[in-house]
Amino acid sequence: MSPNLMPKRFCTSGGQFILSEFYGGLYVNFVQGNANELFDFDANNNFIISKSGNTCLTLFTETSTPYVRTDPCTGGDAQQWSIAGNVIKSRAGTFDYCLTYVPNQAAVAVGVAPCTDKPTTPQYFGSCDQSTPPTSVRLRSGDNYLSEYFTGLFANTLKRNRNEVFRYDASAKTLQVQSNMECLDVYQDTSLAYHLHTYPCNLNNGNQNWNVTVSGANPIQHITYLTQCLVDKGDKTAGVAPCDSSNQKQLWTVEAA
Repeated sequence: MSPNLMPKRFCTSGGQFILSEFYGGLYVNFVQGNANELFDFDANNNFIISKSGNTCLTLFTETSTPYVRTDPCTGGDAQQWSIAGNVIKSRAGTFDYCLTYVPNQAAVAVGVAPCTDKPTTPQYFGSCDQSTPPTSVRLRSGDNYLSEYFTGLFANTLKRNRNEVFRYDASAKTLQVQSNMECLDVYQDTSLAYHLHTYPCNLNNGNQNWNVTVSGANPIQHITYLTQCLVDKGDKTAGVAPCDSSNQKQLWTVEAA
């Protein structure tokens, strides 16, 4: 392996998401600040090496739909890449494929598609120098902690599992739970009643935006549905209810996780 390795982190346009590896798959997600987001670019061999898996980005073209994942580094054409111009482009043979992602959606797989003449949003992978990892937090009301289970939200005593850990992104105003990588989301049914669940994160989805105060015990107010605040319903479930600062079950303390 070449000693000419350049550490890299690849972020999407505006630093919204970062490229990460997980069990060989490639994804874009909110910045987590972990080893899965770290890569080395081998400028001598044109490899992009995942630090978490010690494997190389590899283009697969044997199926009707080409795809990319990481694989043991062998030096074949399928592992040759260029990273110029804020795009990650395959150098394999006559193929003209660039890494491509679904804009505004977190925790989704990265694919490949024919390269465009100019780096457009779905193919932009630039510097992450200005990206700040969201904060890992637990949300406590009284003695109960907010937790997720099969997209439902609950308020239980501390279990110290991933279902209780949320990544709070102060810029995006989102709370992404680490158990299913979805975001805290409020929606209305046909009778206009409000419901709380988790849903795939999407920066264009106003149902997922929250005002969170990180010091003291405070309401967590929904930004789109301003009348609604996060509440411990008292029956081991959590939901939203009309904001009432005198309701102790609507006061949440943000704790580092």
